[in-house]
Amino acid sequence: MSLVWTKDCSVGHPTIDDQHRKLFDAANKLFDAMKTGKSKEVVGPLLNFLADYVDKHFKAEEALMASSGYPDTWRHQSQHEAFVATFQKLAAQYEREGAGPVLSIQLQRTVSDWLMDHILKSDRRVGQHLQQKKAA
Repeated sequence: MSLVWTKDCSVGHPTIDDQHRKLFDAANKLFDAMKTGKSKEVVGPLLNFLADYVDKHFKAEEALMASSGYPDTWRHQSQHEAFVATFQKLAAQYEREGAGPVLSIQLQRTVSDWLMDHILKSDRRVGQHLQQKKAA
């Protein structure tokens, strides 16, 4: 199941949208590899990408929320912290067991759920807030 970036996925901030598109692309690489039985080859690179992504992307979003006075920053940050904790568990599992099918499925579900739930809901609220601040 590939994920398709549409205008409905946009939060309206170019930097954040670009970072989100990169996450969509990385997730699709895993989905495509799973279809062809080659997920072991992409799990490690995806985990490396996610390690960098959660650091840079979450800092960028949180800086935008702080500078714009986003009222729900604490809740949004707690969602980021929960994702980081989940990611760290998956990375530790990879270190212990390697890139087996169970880890591939868990990683695929984690990223898909994050894209569909957090980005399309929580991040869009941040985007709307940023747009309102920009218009004011």
